[in-house]
Parts: sequence; C-alpha cells; structure tokens
Amino acid sequence: MGLGLPEGQLAAIEAFLGCVFPDGDENACMELGKAHDLQAGRLRELLADGDGHVKALAASSRGEGVTAFTEDFSHPEGASNNLTDATTGVRAAALGLHAGALLVLAHKAFTLYYYALAAAALVSGGGMAAPAAQRTFRLAIDRMTNTAANAVLA
Repeated sequence: MGLGLPEGQLAAIEAFLGCVFPDGDENACMELGKAHDLQAGRLRELLADGDGHVKALAASSRGEGVTAFTEDFSHPEGASNNLTDATTGVRAAALGLHAGALLVLAHKAFTLYYYALAAAALVSGGGMAAPAAQRTFRLAIDRMTNTAANAVLA
C-alpha cells in the first residue's frame, strides 16, 4: 500500500470525526494502469504486424481470394478496426486506473491534512465546541473528496 499509517495512530481523531482513514491502494491502481498500458502497446504492435503482412500479401499475390481477404481485413467491421478499437478501450481503462490512483492519493493527503487541523483544534481548545468541530471537519473532508473526484473525472 502507498500512503498509509500504522494501525491505531489516528484512532482518537477518527473516533472524534466519525470517519476512518481511506484504505484504497493507489500503488495497486498504478500497477494495473501500467499493465493496461503495456497491453495497449502489444495490441498496437500486433496491429502493425498484421497490417504489414496483409500489405505484403496483397503486393506479392493476386486473385479473388487475396482481394477478398484484404478487403475483409480493412473493412470497418474487420480485424484491423476491431484491434484498433480494443487498443483504444484498453488505453482508456489504463487512464481510468491512473486517475483513480491519483484520486485515492489526493483523498488520503487531504484527509491527513484535515486530521491534523482537527488535532490542532482539539489540542488548543480552539474555542470550537466538539459537535461543531466534528461537523465542520466532516464537511471539509466530504467537500475535498467531491472536489478531487470532480477534478479527476472532469
């Protein structure tokens, strides 16, 4: 796991605020995103090889079968376009996984920030009543989560 804290380090703050530290694994999301990037690259290589072989066949051979094969391969519903679509889909999934990892990391960082603010307010006595502090910090964490999600997904 990436950014994390030992068990029980924030138990008092978590109990006070009524929310727990996020347990998402941003490293796992990044690794999955990298694996999808590699798969998209392999699909592009396969597509380039296939196109090269089809062009070589068309250049070196004649006949109805060869013509039908090359037309079928480059048809909008043919193998070439299907591999192109698959590559695009895999690349989109990779981008989504990378964005998800960044969202998890941002959520953890801002949660820690608000935990620190809450701890400082509790230690100093800050003049804020406990229920008001709970509501304020819960709203701040919720607002931060929504802002980060909108920024990543926009």
